[in-house]
This record gives sequence, structure tokens and C-alpha cells, in this order.
Amino acid sequence: MASITTAKVSILKCKYCLGPHIRKNCIHLTLEHDADNCMVCQEKNNRFKKKKKKKQINVQKEFKKILWKHIDWDSVFKGSITAPKMFMKSALIRKNLIMKYTSKDNIKTFTINNLNEIKEIINNNNNINAWIIKPPEKSNAVGVKAFKNPDVDLGEIYFQKENNNNNKKKNNKKKASTDDKTRLYVLQEYISPLLLNCCNNRKFHIRALVYFVGDLNIYICKEARVLIATKPYSSSHWNDQYIHITNQSVNKKCKLYNIEKQNISLKELIRNNKEQDKKNDNDDGKSINNNNEKNSLYPSIFSQMIILIKELVNNLQENAPRKTFFPLRNTYELFGFDFAVDINHNVKLMEVNPDPSMELFSKSIIGNEHGKKLASINPLTWIKHDGKKDVEETIIQQQQQEDEKNKIQKKKEEEAEMIKNMFLKIF
Repeated sequence: MASITTAKVSILKCKYCLGPHIRKNCIHLTLEHDADNCMVCQEKNNRFKKKKKKKQINVQKEFKKILWKHIDWDSVFKGSITAPKMFMKSALIRKNLIMKYTSKDNIKTFTINNLNEIKEIINNNNNINAWIIKPPEKSNAVGVKAFKNPDVDLGEIYFQKENNNNNKKKNNKKKASTDDKTRLYVLQEYISPLLLNCCNNRKFHIRALVYFVGDLNIYICKEARVLIATKPYSSSHWNDQYIHITNQSVNKKCKLYNIEKQNISLKELIRNNKEQDKKNDNDDGKSINNNNEKNSLYPSIFSQMIILIKELVNNLQENAPRKTFFPLRNTYELFGFDFAVDINHNVKLMEVNPDPSMELFSKSIIGNEHGKKLASINPLTWIKHDGKKDVEETIIQQQQQEDEKNKIQKKKEEEAEMIKNMFLKIF
């Protein structure tokens, strides 16, 4: 504790009371004070420990995350190393670019700059009842807004707010702010959602983990997650994001959010719906006539997801310029694909997310058993190269180097432990 000496008495600054006190007037500075049993001291220490632990966790996350700019791309091009990132992928992950390469029957999508352009598009598409607007470069549903009447539900205030937030972010990074008139937004038709009894008629979307490997192999995780909105669907109340936005990052802010019921597997969703419909039919004394339709719902949804991914990849390979999509033979990356299901059971591809959050899969087999190992997996080893050994040799060489580092580290730890055991703590 810092000491402030005066002519009459020594005053100490207490780190708990946050102010200068005479010793006899502060319980934390008295000789009789028992810090181990003091509730104020314990609470202060607990807060400090939590803060320190949180800081350590954040450091670990930053350490584990591999950024594109940290990769030695010269070595990747030479074939001497592999990389867990694609070289060019903006056509895949940018919301204003990806829709150029999706199926023609997918979601109608436009790029706009202002409210007047939205009104013009709505007038030319009278068959679409509602819309969604989103900034193309953001994730976690930031800036996403559902609306029907652009003047009432959206207005100029939306653009002012988004441009202000964008300018603040860029100014913090010491970059010039974006011109409000040239900033793009993505405008999409609002898909009339499939509403199921087991979800209490709430809107949902599906998240699938997809690996892009080499040039080019695609692997989809067999377990997809269903993310469900917090409140029942309504074709109104456009300002209530807990009705129209299904992202977990948004809904977990709501007091009514229940992760056990709002983050489930796709198979569990279909199974729960069959059981709920069966119960409802029995209660009403009806026979189940649409059982075959319910049994085929899961394979229908999953097979449509696969078809949409294949169409997207084919179009990217054939039409996307290399500056926006350029897979290399010794690179791979994991993406999160988001799908919606409309009222007629048609699956639509909404967007593709880089660095998908494994938090969404915390209740799944991937999260519980394999989540920690996923970061260390190199899916390039899954590919059969038809006798071409260059990529395999690079992987083997990297693994040998890693094993050698681990041996050296283990030896150092053993030596440190040996030295520690040579001393005895006596005070």
C-alpha cells in the first residue's frame, strides 16, 4: 500500500475502499483485520481471479486462432507447408458476391446503397411480401433487419446508424471512413419459414460445418445444428429480432432463451416433430396419413443441402475470378453454411461463414468428443492423390517436425521437474 506522510498522522490508501484513510478508521488496514475471513476482501480477490482467468482464456483463444495474414504464403505456393486457410475466398463468404454463384431458384438477392433503391426493387417485385437487409462484411447477425414496409420498419435511421457504426470502427483502426453513398448493403427476400409443432411454430435455420480441402474436395459434417428463434413466428412485429432473427448470438441475449430447446441437431428436430404430430393426432382421434412425408423430411432437407453446396462449388470453379476464389492443393478451411427451409420444404442457402463458432456445436458429438481435436485435424490426409505424393510428403514432414518439438519440450519439462524435486519447501 502506498503511504502518504503528513505532519500529524500517516495516511494509507486502501485498495479496497479506494481512498486515503487513517489506519484506525479503516477495517482493511487495522492490525486486527482478518483478511482471510473478510467478505469484502474475498469478493475483491474473487473478482481479480475471474478477471485474470478470463484474460488467460482470451490469450489462449488468440494464440490458437490462425489468421490469413500470419501464413507464409510463399512457402505454401512452393509446396513446402500446408495452410488451414484458403488463399482467396471472398466469392464464397461475402454476402454480396456469393449469390452470383448460387442456384437460380435460391433466395432473390440484390445489392443496394440507400432507401430509394430498396423502394424501387420492392415495386418491381410485388410477389415478395417481406425482406431482409444486411451489411455484406459483418457476421453474427450484426446489422441484420427484417422488414415489410421500408419507410415504417426501416427508414433512413437504419442507414445512419449502420454508417455511424462502420465509420467509428474504421476510425478506431486509423483508416478513412467509408463514403455513405457508396457503401453496399445486401437485400434479400424474406423466406416464408417452415413452422413445426415441436418448435412451437418458431422460425429456425440450419448450420452445417463444411470443409473445403485442396483443389477441390468438399466434406460436410453429418450432424447439422438447428438454431431456433426465441419467440413464435409472426408475419408482423418486424422490430422484434427474437421473432425474425435465428442466430444464437442474438437470441442468447433474450431472458427467455433456452439453449437446450433452441440449439438442437437436425435429426432431433425431425424426431421431435414426428413425436409431437403423433401425439396431436392421437389426441384429436385422427389417423396419421402423412407418416411417409415425415419420415422423408430429414433425408430431403439434408440431400437438398448437399445439392446446393455442389452447385455453388461448380459455379465458383467455373465462373469466379481467381482474385475472389482460388483454392490451392495444400490448403484447407472449415466454413459454416447457413440454410433456411421454406413453407414448401424447399431448402435455401442463406450465407457462408468463415471461422464458424464451435460454441454452436457444444451440445453435439463434435463439440463434446472431438471439438478440441478439430483444430489439430488436417483433412488433406483424407484425400487420395492417385499416386501423387507431394502433399502427403509435406504433411508427413510437418508432423515429424512437430513430434521433434514435442520431444524437446517434454525433455525440458522433465528436467525442470527433476530440479524442483531437489528442493524442499520449509517456509
